[in-house]
Amino acid sequence: MKEQLEDLGLDRKLTKAVEELPETRDLWPAIYDQLQAALDIVGARRFFASPVQNARHNFSSRFAVALVGPRRVLTVAAFAIALLAMVVLTPGIIAWAGRNVSALMEQLGLRQAPVDLGKPLLPPGMVVEEGLNQQQAQQRLTFPLALPTYMPDGYALPSAYNVYTGPYQYAWGRVMRGNNQDTADPARINIYEMPAAETAQVGDQFFGGALAVGDSAVVPVNIYSIGSVGDTQGLWLQVPDVIETDHSGQTRVVRYSNMLRWERNGVRITLGVPDDMSMSEAVKIAESFR
Repeated sequence: MKEQLEDLGLDRKLTKAVEELPETRDLWPAIYDQLQAALDIVGARRFFASPVQNARHNFSSRFAVALVGPRRVLTVAAFAIALLAMVVLTPGIIAWAGRNVSALMEQLGLRQAPVDLGKPLLPPGMVVEEGLNQQQAQQRLTFPLALPTYMPDGYALPSAYNVYTGPYQYAWGRVMRGNNQDTADPARINIYEMPAAETAQVGDQFFGGALAVGDSAVVPVNIYSIGSVGDTQGLWLQVPDVIETDHSGQTRVVRYSNMLRWERNGVRITLGVPDDMSMSEAVKIAESFR
């Protein structure tokens, strides 16, 4: 095992990571990014993001407070090396995890295929009502509208929704940072909700429906939500946000955003956040839905 870790340069990277840890009582945020980067080295972040994230949820406070001085360094290093050894030495586990990711992608309507850069069109018979408050939106929907109770600094909780009804139904809420009125600004959070049972009716690339993700890394994450029926897994990935067409008709992506998709109590929720927002912050929003 030592030789394999050395061949990958992981021993040096872990040593450097431990040396850079700050003297703080809450160490987990400091080592979290280091572990994610180390997983990237062996191409296994998409398979082991959930265990790392779970450890962050379960041990962040009590585990970190107990680590001081040399004991802190040794425990962090041992934990990191054990995790990476599992990644390097257990290809069977990676294959098993890959199959689980594929099943989750299928459940959530995602597939590894070239991204369609065309603009999706509303189906015939779709009725669109814009700027509805929560009560008005709920009156037009047959599924319970889930609402977040947390938003990052600079963002208000969603107060207006666009509701689409007809062949299928969904609600769309959007929040701009600092109440900016420029909806093209990248600092925005989008929330799409629709019944999971109706997602098969949704056109390709449309909100909440089937989505081709190209070669984007798809990372499974656990979401712990009060009021939901059990914990659930979601998928975190990067998707095109702004697409331009040049004079020759060629389309290209000029800006990306991040997306977290999961299902809660029979409702598929798609959370779109800015490219510079971390996965942990998006999960915090997701876990606040009630």
